[in-house]
Amino acid sequence: MKILDQAFEAVRTFAPMGARVTALLARTRQAAAKGQYERYKTTTTRNDSTAMNPAGLG
Repeated sequence: MKILDQAFEAVRTFAPMGARVTALLARTRQAAAKGQYERYKTTTTRNDSTAMNPAGLG
């Protein structure tokens, strides 16, 4: 019953996060566009071993 009560409480107190998410995306947009904190996702040749060693592809 404890888990069921927890589920009912979650349903009862649910509030969409629309405005919060929009504000968060606005604050992080510039850093995300430049790949400022996740360079491994935006600099593939620097972090991809197959780009540095194409012979390894077969």
